Amino acid sequence: MAMMSISMSGFCHPPSKKKKKDKVYNALITVSTQKSEVVGILKQVSDSAVYLIVDSKEKVVPAETIDKIVLKIKGHVGKGVILGSVAGFVVGGVIGLFGGDDDCDGTTNCITFSTEQRVIGSGFLGSGIGALVGWAIFNNYPKQTVFIGRDPVYFARNADFLRKYSLAARE
Repeated sequence: MAMMSISMSGFCHPPSKKKKKDKVYNALITVSTQKSEVVGILKQVSDSAVYLIVDSKEKVVPAETIDKIVLKIKGHVGKGVILGSVAGFVVGGVIGLFGGDDDCDGTTNCITFSTEQRVIGSGFLGSGIGALVGWAIFNNYPKQTVFIGRDPVYFARNADFLRKYSLAARE
């Protein structure tokens, strides 16, 4: 009887609500004073500058040096690679399943594969192809691009839009 009440107690409590993880955005900022882009986590946006976290340090990028800002969800590409890899493994395994067993034609250099070996081999091949497809799709989606053109007035007009993606907006 005691065992019955212990196992039934799990059904009486409501499920715990998991806290939804906030999305963190990487900002790729094309700056007119540098040859390479500045890449970091979007920390804060003021009316005259963008504050990024680059290598655990805060970096301030003034609005008059910004040509464009590209915002991407951090870790989004990794999810695409994982999802593509799993989907490719399943599809490859199904394709390998329909191949059946090989028959040797009697020559000395005959290589045969069983159905199980085909399923696993095709699954791994499909997983590699799926990972590449997942990377290609999720590398470009979703992202937001804001063209500033080194104009502080245009930057100030778009500052509210950019603030939605900053860490300061989530605090």
